[in-house]
Amino acid sequence: MTSHSSAAALARAVPRSKLTKLATLLFLGTVAAQASAQTIPGPANCSALVGLQVQFGTVVAAERFAKGATIQGAGGLFGGDGTTTVLANFCRVKLQLKPTTSSLINVEAWLPETWNGKMFGYGGGGLSGGLGQSAALMNASANNGYASATSDLGHTTSTSAQWAQNQPERIIDWGHRANHVMAVAAKQLMNAFY
Repeated sequence: MTSHSSAAALARAVPRSKLTKLATLLFLGTVAAQASAQTIPGPANCSALVGLQVQFGTVVAAERFAKGATIQGAGGLFGGDGTTTVLANFCRVKLQLKPTTSSLINVEAWLPETWNGKMFGYGGGGLSGGLGQSAALMNASANNGYASATSDLGHTTSTSAQWAQNQPERIIDWGHRANHVMAVAAKQLMNAFY
């Protein structure tokens, strides 16, 4: 007997209202099982990201910040003199990406514990990346449920372009590649965290 004929025999033997109830119970049971299997992001999930391998790099640091906490040095990735008062619980993650042997792209991502399923990517202007300019925007984004990411575009912020002298790969990083690999890594990070 095929499964199709088994289903037809069951449909003839069991009244329609009971089949509807049975199907509803099976559906609700499946939904409940899936919902209970999902983990809610928190401190353990955040710190567990350290060492995670993403395309072209690795998570080098991850720290949970609670609403109301103060982040010192939030003016830029891996330093800065600004302070930020946290608006929502989130995981602050630092990554280093090396798409080429002469590249070193520092990325920071903020992953709110209450996520709306969307992401913002932030950058800077001129020769700079988004570091030192994005903390306030990333904080507001986390407060609204957005994950966010920014990078240094592969070089330390500077008013000159000395970092680019005889460095064609770093020019490519600054021109477009850093934004792309940042977005790819941030998406992989979100898949691991949420």
